Amino acid sequence: MKTVWTRPARLRVAGGVLGLTLTLGAAPIAASAFDQRAEHCGAWNPTNVVVSEFDIAAAREIWKYFPAMGMAPDLAASESPMHVVVFRDGFDSTGVSVRASVSKLNGVVCVITSSDEVTIFTDVSMSGAIIP
Repeated sequence: MKTVWTRPARLRVAGGVLGLTLTLGAAPIAASAFDQRAEHCGAWNPTNVVVSEFDIAAAREIWKYFPAMGMAPDLAASESPMHVVVFRDGFDSTGVSVRASVSKLNGVVCVITSSDEVTIFTDVSMSGAIIP
């Protein structure tokens, strides 16, 4: 499922593999320490804890970090660099244009391309994830 959000980036929501999420053990990033781009993903909400942020050279490399992540054809063919934001389980989708039947989401990974296109993936499996 995809949703367009105009603030100032475009937001798309895509589902991942259901039921296989793993709570990350990394220390959360303090609200003042995250990259401002993470605000487009919902990091402005104090209940949405950013676990990790990192940049990758090409969107198609996302599976190096999340090998069990579901399909994302638009990323698979993309050479665009992107910023990745990983949230702790219990992501509050209130105020974020995410189509979901519940307001608390797990396995949330947000990617932001160099053209400010934002995609939020939910229910991403963290099985085998390599998170810097």
